[in-house]
Amino acid sequence: MTNKASLLTRMSIGKRLWLLVGVAVLGIGYLTAVFLIDLRSRTLEERQTATRQLVETAVSVLEKYHALTVGGGGGWSEASAQKAALDVIQSLRYDKTNYFWINDATPKMVMHPIRPELNGQGFKRQ
Repeated sequence: MTNKASLLTRMSIGKRLWLLVGVAVLGIGYLTAVFLIDLRSRTLEERQTATRQLVETAVSVLEKYHALTVGGGGGWSEASAQKAALDVIQSLRYDKTNYFWINDATPKMVMHPIRPELNGQGFKRQ
């Protein structure tokens, strides 16, 4: 302990002040890094939640029109319910420029609201 104390007492006031400034800068840098990491984590979580809610909205549209079909007890034909659901989802937008598209499991594009020429086309694996 006396060696450390004597080291500080042997330092000039200017060096001690620079040491204090250096420790303060390191502390502020550490706190800034912790803050930025936390901010990034929260921002990512909020975006994931927003995306999940948007997808749930589109799925609820599909479920509503499925319930309107004859099999769902509503009396609509499957084709007319699918067409109505596609029309609604085609008009959905979020963040002004983002949209939903639908592809099936084959994979084939069922509906693309921005590039309708892709509708009905299959995806090629490369």
